[in-house]
Order: sequence, then structure tokens, then C-alpha cells
Amino acid sequence: AQSPLILLGGAAASLSKNRGALQDVDQMSVMKTIVKWSATVVRVKDIVPILKQAFVEAQSGVPGPVFVELPIDKLYPMSTVLKEITPKGEPQKASFVKKCVNWYLNRYVEMTFGGAFVPQDPSPLPVSLPLASSSQLTSITKLLQDASQPVLLVG
Repeated sequence: AQSPLILLGGAAASLSKNRGALQDVDQMSVMKTIVKWSATVVRVKDIVPILKQAFVEAQSGVPGPVFVELPIDKLYPMSTVLKEITPKGEPQKASFVKKCVNWYLNRYVEMTFGGAFVPQDPSPLPVSLPLASSSQLTSITKLLQDASQPVLLVG
């Protein structure tokens, strides 16, 4: 009913999306049909800008619901993610394929957490309050003066 609403949804880790991971549901397809804007966090450094944009979108134009999907690997510390995805075993005895997988996983962690520790602007978003124009105030004043039993609903 034209109310701004920010919906935050958890998701399976990015590496396991669309691979049958536990609770891996394509929520974006569902949510896009019922919200006015949606986004998925791909990198940790994008969390703050995406959340700020979500608030802007929810309040702009006709206010309404927006959805932000936060994969679980974007919410854990880098050390925890590294521990969970690093292949176990002795690196010197690893096959070429295992070395390639290890390289890929390390690049994934670098991409996910790259720039995450750079300070971001924490200032609040500007608030815009809709104000009535002088012609609208004149019009409503006339309507109230002419009404025999005026009722005001304020809120």
C-alpha cells in the first residue's frame, strides 16, 4: 500500500548457487515479480552501496518494497570463507587439476573480499519531505471553509 519496505534475504554461498546446495532457491525470480527493485550482493564491498540504493529505491517515486539478496559467504569473515573453501591435503602432492581449483578458489576469495576493508561513507541518506504548494494549500483551505462537516485524517 505504497509503503517503503526493505526485504533482506539470505542465500546459499555464491559458489554453490544453482548446484543443489542446501536451501538454494532462486528467490530473485520470485521477488522480482513482487518488488519494484532487487539486487544481489556479489562482493562484500558492495553491501553498503546496495543497501543505500535499496533505501533510495524504496522511497522514490511510488514508495514500495525492494529486495536485497545476501549470499551467506558475503556475511562471514574472510578467514572463515577461506577455511571452508580451501582444499584439504598437501599442496606439493596436488595434481594439476587440484592446483587449478585452488587457484580459482583463491581468485574467488580475492574478488569477493577485494576492497571490503576500504572505508565507505557512512553518512545517512538525505531525507526529502513532500511539501504542499501554495496553490494546493489555498485549494484545501477553500474546501474546508465550504464544507458543512469537515473531517481531517492526518497521519
